[in-house]
Amino acid sequence: MVSSLSFCDDGTLWIASLLHGLARRSPSGAISYVDLPPGLGNAASAVACDPSDGSVWVGFEWGGFGRYDGGWWTVAAVSPPEFATHAPVRSIQIDRWASPRIVYIAHAASRNGLGGVTVYSGP
Repeated sequence: MVSSLSFCDDGTLWIASLLHGLARRSPSGAISYVDLPPGLGNAASAVACDPSDGSVWVGFEWGGFGRYDGGWWTVAAVSPPEFATHAPVRSIQIDRWASPRIVYIAHAASRNGLGGVTVYSGP
C-alpha cells in the first residue's frame, strides 16, 4: 500500500502508505513511523522532502495536506476552493529553485468534488 516515496538530501527516505501512514527510513536503514495529525486517519497518499529545510510535505488520502517539521505538524487551513481540503492528494512537487519556496499539490477528483492544483508559496 505504498503510495509515494521521497528522498531528502541527507539520505533519509520518507514513505507514504495508504494503510500504514508515514514512515521514515534513516540512512542507517532504521525505520520509524510518524503519527499523522489527529482526525485525519492513517492514509498518507503523497510525500515530498523539501530541500530548503528538510521538512516533509504530506498529502492525505481523504483530502488536505500538511507539513511535518522537526516533530511538529502544520496542517493546511485552506479557504475555497474546497478541493484543497477535501480531495485526495496524488502528488506533491517542490520547486527547489524558488525563493521563497513554492509547493505544488495535485488533488484528484472524488465524491467530494473536482480535483485541482494547490500552490503554496511562502516560508
